[in-house]
Amino acid sequence: MAAQWTSDLGLGIGPHLTPVAGRIALKPDLLGEAEPVKRPPRKPSAPTKVAKAVYLPKHPLSRRLVAVLDAVDVVHSPKNLKTISVVMDRRVPGGLFFVHADTGPYEIYLDPNGSHLELSLLHEVGHYLEWQSIPKNQHGPRDFSRDALFTAWLQTVFETPTVQRLLTLLGRQQKGTQAYRDIEYLLRLNELWTRAYCQYIARKTDFAVLFQQIAAENKVVTGNIRYGPYWGWEEFVSLQDVMDAMFDGLGWSK
Repeated sequence: MAAQWTSDLGLGIGPHLTPVAGRIALKPDLLGEAEPVKRPPRKPSAPTKVAKAVYLPKHPLSRRLVAVLDAVDVVHSPKNLKTISVVMDRRVPGGLFFVHADTGPYEIYLDPNGSHLELSLLHEVGHYLEWQSIPKNQHGPRDFSRDALFTAWLQTVFETPTVQRLLTLLGRQQKGTQAYRDIEYLLRLNELWTRAYCQYIARKTDFAVLFQQIAAENKVVTGNIRYGPYWGWEEFVSLQDVMDAMFDGLGWSK
């Protein structure tokens, strides 16, 4: 199976990236430049905590990222975890979740110069958990629209003022323009899910750094348009309730 990428690229999709099956594909020239990934050692049993499943690199910034993984473990205990390596590479803007095949191995790439490093890691961990740990009824990318597990979440998310505003913005753009591509990307179901997951973890843990970075993302103006991809905290309550019920049903909640 061809490699699949998901990304946290802010609002712009750079010239070295192209859409593939609703996700983002990294062109081979950049993929070839990436530093070799050191595979995590095989363990006799699967990890039971995200902080144990996600292998952070030996890098000064990793100390900041430990708190993000610990926050996930405080909120819930995802099932069926497999190990995943984090690679710091400034040539990859924002963050990327990379799947070598449907069953792994996996990598997360982070830009060490990124301004929202904690949020970027959590975003990619959200992609990883959705792909690996949340059950799905087919191989490859999840078909959210046909997944009964996400029915209530989908209905709720599209009723939120934030998503309705993004849909209105999309309708005002000319197809083929950068603004149209940016908004279309933000409205992809896997991207909506992962942003919601970031807010969910931030809300459940009162993680101040995540609150600050989410607020900063919502203030970004690109091409005279403020996209505001994250939800207001009051409107997010409905999504949080649906996600609580989902994680309870999965047996993840503590």
